[in-house]
Amino acid sequence: MAEITLTKDELLTAAIVGVQRGVGSLAVKAKPRYGIKEDYSWQAHVMGTIGEYVLARHTKTFWSGALGDYKAADVGEWQVRTRPRKNDDMIMHRKDSSKSVWVLVTGNAFVYNICGWIWGKDGKKEEYWGNKYGTGRPCFWVPQSVLNPIETLPGHLHPVQEQTSNNEVEPKQLVFGDSSVDPETGIVF
Repeated sequence: MAEITLTKDELLTAAIVGVQRGVGSLAVKAKPRYGIKEDYSWQAHVMGTIGEYVLARHTKTFWSGALGDYKAADVGEWQVRTRPRKNDDMIMHRKDSSKSVWVLVTGNAFVYNICGWIWGKDGKKEEYWGNKYGTGRPCFWVPQSVLNPIETLPGHLHPVQEQTSNNEVEPKQLVFGDSSVDPETGIVF
């Protein structure tokens, strides 16, 4: 789990993108999905964009906010779900991509936790399906205990380990997707 503390400016930037999404949805008369109440949709947009910003900042991945592009991945190739409480489960829906990586971010105000990630197909197991709080909004409630550590996020910049002659492990190079980064020079190859 990674804890991220946002500055006032970072929180404001991410929240403004959420407001822009909300206004864009109103402009095209889009109805909130999955039983979200209309009076909560603003909060859902803002929370979602803040979670996306948190992941983008942590992974050093460009984040556009994908305004108006409902089919775009949230950050890089990853999808993000944001929940307000530290111990909340990740919520997934039947229509969510089974082939995507889904990341759970929890938090509120300035402090957020990136709890882990899961492949869509693994998060949409019938054992997680339910109407947990009796709201009439059934979904998959993916427990944090089954999420993979954020340090193993596919496509994330992470050190490649090499074993030395005295059986110690040390970083050799950094890998991102199909590219590598020399840790001393920062040159991508």
